[in-house]
Amino acid sequence: MDNENQVLSEENTTAEINEENTEIETVEDENTETATIEETAELTQDQEITNQLASETARADALQAALSATQQRERNDLIEIAMQEGRVVPSMLAAVQKYADTLGLAGLVDGGAAELKTFIDALPQQTRPIADGGNVAGDIDTKALSDTDLQVCEMLGIKPEDMNKYADVEGVTVDNKAILFNGQVKEI
Repeated sequence: MDNENQVLSEENTTAEINEENTEIETVEDENTETATIEETAELTQDQEITNQLASETARADALQAALSATQQRERNDLIEIAMQEGRVVPSMLAAVQKYADTLGLAGLVDGGAAELKTFIDALPQQTRPIADGGNVAGDIDTKALSDTDLQVCEMLGIKPEDMNKYADVEGVTVDNKAILFNGQVKEI
């Protein structure tokens, strides 16, 4: 009987151990499922944050592009006004635009507009400003030469036709282009 009791006791002990192992495995499975659910939730939350960050970055990039375009227009408007005022002539235009673009890249709050305005304001007037509806000196009748004009033609050896041809020319650039009284530039 002792052997039977011992066998029964061992069987009970083995059954108890198996039952405890099953309980431990069940708890471990539940913990693993909980951990997997929590990890999935964290990954989903991380993905949402990443998506939100990408969206906000795209929005910021779009706003920066719009601001840069507005600042570029403002610099271009300043240059156009300077050209109309006669402070910037066509031969200077490329250099002034390059300076304006450099100011735009300098990271200044206003895109360099204030600095460009200061620069342009310091430029001397190169030509007479362009007036709407005609030239600055008024409408010149280039077909009728005065007696004084004819005397000048005779003294300089210029034909009256040539004097008429260039009567609307105010000056000549170093690259041999005529600057007219109305501010336009044309080939000679």
